[in-house]
Amino acid sequence: MKKYAATIFAGMLLSTSVLAESQTFYSVDVRPGQYYVYGVTSNGQTNDNPACYAQITWQDGSRIQLIRDLADGELYIFFRNMNWNISDAPGSYKLRLNFHRSNGVSGADFVYNLINKNTITIRHIKKEVFLPLFSGYNKMIIAMPGSIQDAHVDLTGSTNALAEISKCVEQSSSVNLYPNGRGQNNNNNAPRRFDNINYTIPVQY
Repeated sequence: MKKYAATIFAGMLLSTSVLAESQTFYSVDVRPGQYYVYGVTSNGQTNDNPACYAQITWQDGSRIQLIRDLADGELYIFFRNMNWNISDAPGSYKLRLNFHRSNGVSGADFVYNLINKNTITIRHIKKEVFLPLFSGYNKMIIAMPGSIQDAHVDLTGSTNALAEISKCVEQSSSVNLYPNGRGQNNNNNAPRRFDNINYTIPVQY
């Protein structure tokens, strides 16, 4: 497992219409499993949208990110599935997350925001409901409505990934994420966040 405690600059993030160089202040390859955990800001100059997140990427460009927003503490999911071609209008819809392990199945209903034909975010996640399922089961199935294809996510290493997100949050205290004096617990002064922000860091497997 490799850890990079020093602040580095990596990757390019498309935020609105301007390319900005993102700042990476935490980076861990979580093994076993496919997770990488990062601490990033979407713009290294202004430190907007600071977050810690666990990510799995697939060869076709699909990716899922479990994101801990450092501005307001929200936990949410960003998921881009290149196999999807959803024709619904952008908006809010219902889905179910089903969790599987050898001795049973459990699940919970959620609301997702459709960003485009292959990208959704799942917001307003209740941590006390979601985290025990995410860390205690072997597979998560994102059961989409209608004829939209379900998605399967391997949860191997999810417990370690959550531990690394916690370490990332601790690491963020040593980074000047709010150079203009914006407090982490002041939602009125928190950086404006867009649903379609995708924290993209180049990953080599």
